[in-house]
Amino acid sequence: MNKYLCAIMILFSSFAWASSVEETRERLIFLYDKYQIYESFYYKLTKSILNKDVKAVASMNVYPLRVNSKSGNLLIKSKEEFIAKYDSIVTDKIFNAVKLEKFETLFANSTGMHIGDGDIWFTGYCIGKEIKKECEEVVVKVMAYNLREI
Repeated sequence: MNKYLCAIMILFSSFAWASSVEETRERLIFLYDKYQIYESFYYKLTKSILNKDVKAVASMNVYPLRVNSKSGNLLIKSKEEFIAKYDSIVTDKIFNAVKLEKFETLFANSTGMHIGDGDIWFTGYCIGKEIKKECEEVVVKVMAYNLREI
């Protein structure tokens, strides 16, 4: 029984990371039926963080937004609140994780994608209005920031 569990774990772990842009795109198609919106979002988010464009980053979050840390979890209720707390959320560690991340090394699973070691999680949200076709229209947003304190 254990050998089957190991085989299943190895099979599904292969969908987590890829080694090339094309493999990442294929994995996203497997997981989400599309890749373009996720790839576009990733580049827009990382560029905005690296350029310290606080308002742009604030517009890429879903609200309420979870900010998780060892000292407790916080729900950020609005863009304005996120902007006011930006420096305590997008810390140097998160900034550096974004700086080091590459599209082809992103982790992705059925929950979403993350930058770094889970520092920033983002996912697609179905927003279509037509019944049974809600996911034909998707918007990608950051759903959580995970602060790794020393």
